[in-house]
Amino acid sequence: MKNIPFFGSTSVLGEVSSGRLYLDLLKPDSITILGQSIFTEAVFVAGLTKLKQCEQNPELSNLVNNVAQVELARYLLSNGCQRVVLVSSSRVFDGRSPNVPIDSPHCPNTVYGLHKAAAENGFMALGSQAKILRLTKVFSVKSAILTEWIARLKKGEMITAFDDAKISPVSLADATQAIEETMFEESEPILQLSANDEISYFQMAQLVASEIGADLDLVKPQPAGEKGEITIDHSSLECSRFQTVKIRSSEETIRSIVRQLNNS
Repeated sequence: MKNIPFFGSTSVLGEVSSGRLYLDLLKPDSITILGQSIFTEAVFVAGLTKLKQCEQNPELSNLVNNVAQVELARYLLSNGCQRVVLVSSSRVFDGRSPNVPIDSPHCPNTVYGLHKAAAENGFMALGSQAKILRLTKVFSVKSAILTEWIARLKKGEMITAFDDAKISPVSLADATQAIEETMFEESEPILQLSANDEISYFQMAQLVASEIGADLDLVKPQPAGEKGEITIDHSSLECSRFQTVKIRSSEETIRSIVRQLNNS
């Protein structure tokens, strides 16, 4: 990352520090707490991301994933901010086609996707200082699903994973690099990052088991509907326009993260 002062935000008052400011997207009026502070760049990564929770609370989803973020971006730009980047999602599309081009029209089929699409429109209306980065599912060594699977498999316990929901996983490190390029390099208003292929959660679970040497028979397929989750046939995005980010396969990404976890 470039050598610049970094500030984060939190909605928990007890977590406020010199490098972490108070900001609550549930309370858009809290924006004024920032006062006339000038931030040169801002990245919007917070949000309500659980699809089921958004379906059950559409008004909350709209506030957190759309209205508050657009209002905050507008406020920052009017107070000297030079660039705002919205981290968006492949869910602004319906998942019917792979490798969705950047300029494809929005066609969400979830409440979460609907509000992310609305936020994208809101950011684009702010002008050339606003940019969008669409990401697919991001994984890291702190991803609960991976750490739980590994722990259970090492105990010889069975795990289940959706065999009818596709993902194109990217690592947190690659996502961070994509954010940096979107923020600081000359590029188009919208960029996208995904793996160069697609796998199901079941296939991902098999990769995890294989990487740690666990019995593959411990991994069982499960329809997403049994858990009330929304299936998706495709998740990959066209992402050939990066200059500094390597586009990896799903297997390369997952095996690398599991290897780090297994050796820690």
